[in-house]
Amino acid sequence: LTPNIKYEKLELRYDKQKVDEYAESISEVSKLIYLVPKKFILQKDRKLYDKIMEIVEKDIITEGSYSFFIDTPGIKDLKPRKSKDVKKILIEYAKVSEKDLKVPSLASFLYYYADDWENSARNIREMIKEPFEKGDYYSVIKSMEMLFRISEASDDDYFYYSISLYNIGNRRRALKILEGLDEKGYFSGKWEKAKKYLEAIFDYYGFSEANKFLNSIEGATPKEGMVELYRGFIKVALGKGNIDEAEMVFLRLKDILDVSNFDCELFRLLGNLYLQKNKISLALRYYEKGYQIAILKNEKECMAKSLNNLGILSYQTMDLEKSLEYYEKSRKLSKEMGDEWSFSTTTGNMVPIAIELLDFKKAKELIEELIRLRNQDLAKVGLANGYFSYSDIYLYE
Repeated sequence: LTPNIKYEKLELRYDKQKVDEYAESISEVSKLIYLVPKKFILQKDRKLYDKIMEIVEKDIITEGSYSFFIDTPGIKDLKPRKSKDVKKILIEYAKVSEKDLKVPSLASFLYYYADDWENSARNIREMIKEPFEKGDYYSVIKSMEMLFRISEASDDDYFYYSISLYNIGNRRRALKILEGLDEKGYFSGKWEKAKKYLEAIFDYYGFSEANKFLNSIEGATPKEGMVELYRGFIKVALGKGNIDEAEMVFLRLKDILDVSNFDCELFRLLGNLYLQKNKISLALRYYEKGYQIAILKNEKECMAKSLNNLGILSYQTMDLEKSLEYYEKSRKLSKEMGDEWSFSTTTGNMVPIAIELLDFKKAKELIEELIRLRNQDLAKVGLANGYFSYSDIYLYE
């Protein structure tokens, strides 16, 4: 626990001076209990707070220092009565963290140090869902390795672990695990997980092996699942520059889903396909269709992406003013959604266009907007392109 960590709407704080004062005399477990946020406990359970303070200040701190080994689950070197009391408090606060605060990461930590490994493992499985979806694979791996020490791993556990390994670069080891799951029939009927495996196979082995896997699960996968599998297949193919393969998969997709039923993203993917094939009119048609669908369904994320695609297309056809207009609308939507990554990249892409139009004032304003971004790592993404282009102003002058 560190100062000012936010769990949903609750901000946890501690008295740094007080903690420093006892730093030499209390164990890690004592410190953990002592940092229980008063703001939350006083609101929810005054008795629990008083009990925690009583154990920390009387039973532990005044009795001296006790050893606690992080690499060994449980509390060591405490007298039996005190060890039992501390574990009981840890479990009580773990329950509060899990059920009221709804923070599985904190709950799993507390259960773990109370030797309640079953509940700790359950919360670990819950806590990895969000970082996995966000692509924070290092956090997933760290959590799963903790789980493997305290619980027998399930096939689902191995799936999340292996996909995370693949995405941080340990591809051979990840595929060995995934191939073992495939041999057991794990992916049959699980198209969301099959999609991740399909993308890994295509990325590592190529189209032929990925196509074999797709054919092997087609019979056990419902229509909506196959649509998503084809979608993922097309994304990877376009990302790797396999345009012909992407077009082939689109033809298979049309066999089960009429083009009139495509959503915004599928039209965007079609636009990307034909833009790479330099069929500008077709790309423009599909980008515009996707944008119109996104407007009808109020899908702001796809609206922003479609506008960004139209900006790229307009720039390639040298309609610079139109390109700048599309980019401006795209980044406005990104800002509304709080998507700083898209805002930064789009803003950076606009700088060279403004310079080509000799609108140096606009270029400077865009650079300054990037500098003011709170997340400076994301700001640098846009600034890398923006500064490089901005230097061209001096060539013009």
